[in-house]
Amino acid sequence: MEYTSVPQMDEKDNEIVDILTCTGMVRNTAKVFVAIKELNNPDTRQIMQFTDIMQPQISVAVRQLINMGYVESKSEQIENRGRPISYFSLRKTIDEIISDIEETVQRKIDSETQNIARLRELTENYIYDE
Repeated sequence: MEYTSVPQMDEKDNEIVDILTCTGMVRNTAKVFVAIKELNNPDTRQIMQFTDIMQPQISVAVRQLINMGYVESKSEQIENRGRPISYFSLRKTIDEIISDIEETVQRKIDSETQNIARLRELTENYIYDE
């Protein structure tokens, strides 16, 4: 098996992770997303090196990203040995993904705004006794 040097997450990558987690993405999922964005069709081993996340958590994060429609996986059998190696890539452009996130966040904001308005309606006749 060929091992190549994989860069580590830098300050910009960590800031992206922080922003994604603020929008509701699970932290490990955000880290794996950044790894897939930054690396060229990484496999799980490369994602592990980039993120310092173990394989089981990477598998969970990749499944979440696939379910979101952001990532796709391709498997390749190497020399008929062991399990096939999965390689990951973005399924959409970064701009499309950011637009998806923006729409999701806006739906949450709209929902919370409606909840607050309803709360005001339900409590408008409440009298505070001192």
